[in-house]
Amino acid sequence: MEEKIKSELRPGEEILWSGKAEAFKLADETHKRSLVLKALTPLIAALATWAGLYFGTKQSSSSHLVLILIVLLLFVIPFGNAISDASKLHNMYYFATTSRLISYQDHFISVNYSAVKEAKMAEDADGHISLVCGKEAMRAKPTKWREICVVGPASSDDPNHCLRFVMYAVDDPDALRAAVKDKLPL
Repeated sequence: MEEKIKSELRPGEEILWSGKAEAFKLADETHKRSLVLKALTPLIAALATWAGLYFGTKQSSSSHLVLILIVLLLFVIPFGNAISDASKLHNMYYFATTSRLISYQDHFISVNYSAVKEAKMAEDADGHISLVCGKEAMRAKPTKWREICVVGPASSDDPNHCLRFVMYAVDDPDALRAAVKDKLPL
C-alpha cells in the first residue's frame, strides 16, 4: 500500500494521517432494518406481481414467470449492492494529506480540502465514527454512509465544491480529527 499511495501523491504533498475502516458487522444495528427491507422488497414485489397476473388472468404462463423474474431481479440489485458495499469497505484505506482526503479500495478517490465547505465527525448507532463531508453527505442518514464512501465524492457544477465524501468507520478518529483540524470546517 505504501508504494501505491506514494505514486498517487502530488509533488510536495505529504501524508498527515493514514487509517482503515474498522471492523463492523454487515447487519449491525444501523443497517439491519435497511438490509431486511432490501431483502424482503423483492419477494413482496414478485409475489404481488404473480398474484396480480394470476388472479387477473386466472391462468399462469411462461411470460408471467419471465415478468416475475424481471421484477425480482430489479428489486434484488439494491440488496446486492448493500452487501457489496460493505465487503468493499473491509479493505478500504484512508489518507489525509497536506492538501486532500484520499480513500483507496481498488482505486483512489479524493477530494481537496478547499472543495469541502462543511464537514463533521459523526457517530452511528453502533459507535462507528465517520468523517462526513459535503452538503449531501451531511444530510444523509448513517445508513447511507457506506454507499457514499464506496461511490466516492460528488461535486456540484462548481468543481471546487464537494457535495459528498465519507470516510466510513474510521479506525482512529481522534488522530484523523487532529490531522485535519486546521484543514476542514469540523
